[in-house]
Amino acid sequence: LHVTSSKGKTVKLAGDKFNVKVDGLLKFYNSSSSVKEITCGEKTFTLEPMRYYYISDSSKGAFAIQEDRSSFELFEPRLEGDFCVLLKS
Repeated sequence: LHVTSSKGKTVKLAGDKFNVKVDGLLKFYNSSSSVKEITCGEKTFTLEPMRYYYISDSSKGAFAIQEDRSSFELFEPRLEGDFCVLLKS
């Protein structure tokens, strides 16, 4: 699982299930052939293989949106913040 911040910094995480704290809007890429599971706040998201997702956790709650042309144009310029892994399994 690859996580990219606004500064273009990409971190690769090993594992299948993650509990993360996201500060801002980040881009996640599931480069494996298996499904990954991300819990952010009180919501859990399933990330399909070989797909990009934008994930954020704000005061309005966490959300995950699969990347397509319209989400890329909307969210890519707004990537910001950082994250930390709270639990990995």
